[in-house]
Amino acid sequence: MVKLVCAIVGVAGSAFPVDIDASQLVGDLKNAINAKNATTITGDAKDLQLFLAKQPVEDESGKEVVPVYRPSAEEMKEESFKWLPDEHRAALKLVEGESDDYIHALTAGEPILGSKTLTTWFYTKNNMELPSSEQIHVLVVAPKGKNDRSAAMAIGVAPSLPPTTIHRHPERLKRWAAINAGFWKTPKP
Repeated sequence: MVKLVCAIVGVAGSAFPVDIDASQLVGDLKNAINAKNATTITGDAKDLQLFLAKQPVEDESGKEVVPVYRPSAEEMKEESFKWLPDEHRAALKLVEGESDDYIHALTAGEPILGSKTLTTWFYTKNNMELPSSEQIHVLVVAPKGKNDRSAAMAIGVAPSLPPTTIHRHPERLKRWAAINAGFWKTPKP
């Protein structure tokens, strides 16, 4: 059993733990994430995209970049990649419901297929260290629904939903026409 800390990208306060066996499939992790966040995530678990939350490495210029595992390079096999520390600036922004360039870079990569085992995804394909506390392990990108209001709600504005057929009901239109006709009549002297 492994305890993974997952964070939904773009949702404030969404870091949460998931207990799952490392031999299970990524699809099982998607189901567990969806079940734990039924009110936050609308839609099917299969539509979730999962990305590893890797700790950045510095390139030659000192800029933080996403580490890439190259299984052909012997020196890369000797060193495991680290998980994103929960005190890193990118992790702190995630908790606030924001993301920065580094999170965008992580989620611009290839999401893992639901048919892979967690062991294959973490250790064989990406050479990650064993998960522990005080780390973010999985970034979750949920598809946006057509009536998604999360961006507006984050700034405290609740936009109205699009009009439905009830707004155009014939009886309602007649009443409004009568009200408007009476309102615009000019009084006779």
